[in-house]
Amino acid sequence: MQRLKKNRLNIQQNTKIAEAIIDGGEFVVSIVFDPADWVITAADCASGECSFWTVMFAALPIVPAKAGKFVGELFGQFHHILSTKIMRELATHSTLNGVFTRNDFVVQAMDRASHKGYQGWHRVYDDEVVDWLSINEKATPEEFLNYLRDVYLKADMESRFPDAFLLLQMALEEIQ
Repeated sequence: MQRLKKNRLNIQQNTKIAEAIIDGGEFVVSIVFDPADWVITAADCASGECSFWTVMFAALPIVPAKAGKFVGELFGQFHHILSTKIMRELATHSTLNGVFTRNDFVVQAMDRASHKGYQGWHRVYDDEVVDWLSINEKATPEEFLNYLRDVYLKADMESRFPDAFLLLQMALEEIQ
């Protein structure tokens, strides 16, 4: 059993070393030869390993697209305040149907740790908003935006999305 664990550890370490060599080789090749950078970027995107920053850096001469990965790590993902699940509920709401689109309120997370995919906190948030919409069948756009603004004032959401409150506040001012 001990020997099996040691073999697994060796395999994991060797895999990490091989990946580092491959990544380093790709990085060097992509600096020297731009078309190789495009091919590497296309392969990364096809496997789901690319971001906005990767594609932007691929377009720059001499700068390898892999540099975009590192820049992308500095910033969090974009967050749709009105997620797909919330939009489905809004589509059946008696007073808010058709009032908002999914892209009306998009904010960037503070960092990668704050928002990376559809995490547990995101599911809880979606469920809470959907519940609120179900309970408040006759809510006005102003009431809904006030509710969302209050949600994004909570410490955990404010630390994840510092610009959300301001965005929702501006939307409220526009409809008043």
